Amino acid sequence: MHSEVRSMPTVMGGFTGGPGSRYQVVRTNYLVARLFPGNNYNDTGARNFLTLINQLLPNDMQADYLCFIRFSTSTPAFRDAAGVSPNIIELEGHSGEAAARLVPLIGPNYPNLGANSGYTAYVDGVATAASGDTMTRAKDLMRKTNGVIQDVLSTAVARLEVIFDGTNSVGRFNARNVPLLNTDQSPLDDITNRLMQAQYLQGTGTDPSGGSMIDIRTLCEESGSGLLDGVNWNANRLSVDWRPDSAALTTNFVPRGNSERSIPTTLADVFDGKGSVGDVTITNAGSGYTAGQTSSTSLTTSASGSAATLKVDSVGGSGEITAISIGSNAQDLNTLDPGLNFVVGETITVNSPGNGGGTDAVLTVNSVTNIFGFISVIGIVDTHPPNE
Repeated sequence: MHSEVRSMPTVMGGFTGGPGSRYQVVRTNYLVARLFPGNNYNDTGARNFLTLINQLLPNDMQADYLCFIRFSTSTPAFRDAAGVSPNIIELEGHSGEAAARLVPLIGPNYPNLGANSGYTAYVDGVATAASGDTMTRAKDLMRKTNGVIQDVLSTAVARLEVIFDGTNSVGRFNARNVPLLNTDQSPLDDITNRLMQAQYLQGTGTDPSGGSMIDIRTLCEESGSGLLDGVNWNANRLSVDWRPDSAALTTNFVPRGNSERSIPTTLADVFDGKGSVGDVTITNAGSGYTAGQTSSTSLTTSASGSAATLKVDSVGGSGEITAISIGSNAQDLNTLDPGLNFVVGETITVNSPGNGGGTDAVLTVNSVTNIFGFISVIGIVDTHPPNE
């Protein structure tokens, strides 16, 4: 049950700018995952998963924080629980603003900082009249520990995929661009605008961070959140074919370089070869289909895969399918669910339209993919703000 984590984000440079102040340019990477409804958080499993992912990523692209999205209230919240690691973040709002998604550029997440410092009123991050003094001292601690973010210079987001195609038992990585729901305002503009507001308010408004955190809500939007811009991770279906409380990541986890020289745990152990639909082959083109039609409830599978949606792109003279959007080649549509629990070699039967004259088309799954968000932010942090 061993785990190890990166100590801090990458420091890209530094300079002195004023009495008692020291500024650092840092690059911070966040791995965004999903906590599936009904699954319980396990801190050991989460830390082991982050370690396992980072062992396979380039050194300068390793994740500093693992962030969980809870899409359902049936998934137990964990951020206020004791013993949550400082670089594991539950992306939830607070009592001042439910849509906020606050993360640090350096240092621990704020619920962890408050809980480990004995500031019970600080866990939710919002001051009340009865705990105002406690909150003031807690925000002072945040400034010392997380620094004060002066500016955010750039943001980037990708869809990180762990792919199994039968050729590599360990799995392989792929990174894809992800489309925004709306481009009226860029995520960078939104983050910097909210940061400036937090700097002005100094923790007295709905944002409890006082400029020590950034709000990445536009980079990790959930379906139904009411946001108009950003990346919709519900449409991209963050992987649900793993869980931090699994035996593979807890009691059975074997780290790389262990003293017993046992075979270390791999991503194949974590995902058990399952995932969303990746690439497919049209095994039987069927007949009676029309271009543009979408299908979800009319799909049946030969194994445990479910919830995938497809779109018929083109058909031949008898309505046979000649091109189709599903899984990996449907990512830019932002509307087609790649499903879950599929395995390589599984077949998908596309039940023919109810026109009485069609025949069923059949697809074969060539690869499955487990999807995660990967966010990278470059910013300037005052690590020793004045009067601290």
